[in-house]
Amino acid sequence: MSPVDYSVADAVTFISKQLASRQVVMINEEHRMSIHRLLTLQLLKPLYKLGYRYIAVETLSSDSTLMLKRFPVLQTGTYCKDPFFAEMLRTAVKIGYQLVPYEINISSRDEYRRMDPLQRQVFREEMQAKNIINGIIAHDPKAKVIVHGGRGHIAEVYEMQLMGTDSVRMATMAGSV
Repeated sequence: MSPVDYSVADAVTFISKQLASRQVVMINEEHRMSIHRLLTLQLLKPLYKLGYRYIAVETLSSDSTLMLKRFPVLQTGTYCKDPFFAEMLRTAVKIGYQLVPYEINISSRDEYRRMDPLQRQVFREEMQAKNIINGIIAHDPKAKVIVHGGRGHIAEVYEMQLMGTDSVRMATMAGSV
């Protein structure tokens, strides 16, 4: 493409138009860069107008009372300590989104503790995908969903180089949904 093939467009308007016919949109963030949450925050209203009603986020505890309180507190989840993340959730609730946790509870899983680190990560990715499917799509097959996730969870495939081996490809949460 040459420079004349490019044009400037408002990101939120452009992205919203692209997502009008989609069922699931996945937005990535780097957990340590709170400014990344602003895009999701800005997309909440336009996507709600397009029929999106669920937002799945990694940080929520499964026993979160956020929907009752209408605002996050420190116990709501780790990333809720960040003002931008908390505002994203407050805004989503105010607009009418249903918040859905997709993180797994691994503290009580003996099988998880016996796995090597790579197996743990693969297991976590697959279970996160199942939590989104079982928590939303299984009950509402036509649901329009925003998944806000971090780091490699949103990649379709994650490839890493392990010391002394060829690269390893593994499925991710996004690649499993």
